[in-house]
Amino acid sequence: MKAFKVVFASQVRIFLRDRIDFFLTLGLPIVFILLFGFIWGGGERPTKLGLVLLGPEEPLLSLLRERADLAIVRLESPEDLSEAVKKRSVDFGLIWDGEKISFLFEASRVQDNPSYEQLARGVAAALELRLQGRESAVLPEKVHAGKLLQASWLHMVIPGIITIPILSAGLFAVASRVTSMRERRILAQLLVTPLSPAFLILGLGLVRILIAYLGAFVTLFLGALVFGVRFLIRWDLFLILVFASGLGGLGFGALIALLVRRPGSATFLANLFLQVMLFLSGIYFPLEFLPPFLRTVSQFLPLTHLAQGMRFALGVVEMGSFEFWGITGGFAFVGIFLVPLLARQATRSA
Repeated sequence: MKAFKVVFASQVRIFLRDRIDFFLTLGLPIVFILLFGFIWGGGERPTKLGLVLLGPEEPLLSLLRERADLAIVRLESPEDLSEAVKKRSVDFGLIWDGEKISFLFEASRVQDNPSYEQLARGVAAALELRLQGRESAVLPEKVHAGKLLQASWLHMVIPGIITIPILSAGLFAVASRVTSMRERRILAQLLVTPLSPAFLILGLGLVRILIAYLGAFVTLFLGALVFGVRFLIRWDLFLILVFASGLGGLGFGALIALLVRRPGSATFLANLFLQVMLFLSGIYFPLEFLPPFLRTVSQFLPLTHLAQGMRFALGVVEMGSFEFWGITGGFAFVGIFLVPLLARQATRSA
């Protein structure tokens, strides 16, 4: 235990002296929450509809004013409207001459146009009913299922941001430190001490796990303070999942330390592994944006399930208890059972 304390204390000093390591572990999540918060947390703005009326204003104008999701911008001529759509001063345009309705879209807005086209079809259908003196017989009602009354994409992003330093803490700490100590022949000297290889890796990674806890609390605090994003946190599940996933990160780091011998190669492999997971695990954008093949690949990535488990612990999504404890147990298994085996082999190869 004394040797473990020495290793732990030395890693605390190293961590505090390494400004880059400190930033990547604690500062990067803060940057992410601010960046994605301002991207996704601004709320839904009304769609700007450019309007040119060449015929009678009613009933179209009153119909459009009833739509809270549309902001009407009146223009004088179809040419002015076409220019506004092209310059994106408005999101899409509408021309009404009393008999025919026409819509203008900017062709390069490939991601937004499907939503605008849906709005256009709704306006056209409502206008047709209004001209016939009828109203829609079906009134849609938006109901949120689950425990959150309303959730934005930022509610999905923040749990993913929390998982990044948790997993990467052990991943980089063990992968880079063990290979560096092996290259400098420090491991060979440690082999003659009573210090267990497993305790060595725990000493390397435990300080990162503790900082990951701090980073998670800071992320939640900033989300609530700056962007008003609050969660129905299941604190017992949250704390258990953070620690189990931290142990899993140590296991993945030990695996990389076993596969490669040089620190540069270990850092590169750990970074490649993490970057692939970041883009394919639904952290930055929804998995629905991916093609079917990549969605299938994402189901084999640990970060996909860790992020979903974190969303469950924060009350964003529903999940069965068996699935959650399977995710938690899987990461804990990597840390508790595989770390000693991999660490022993890695140190003996020194």
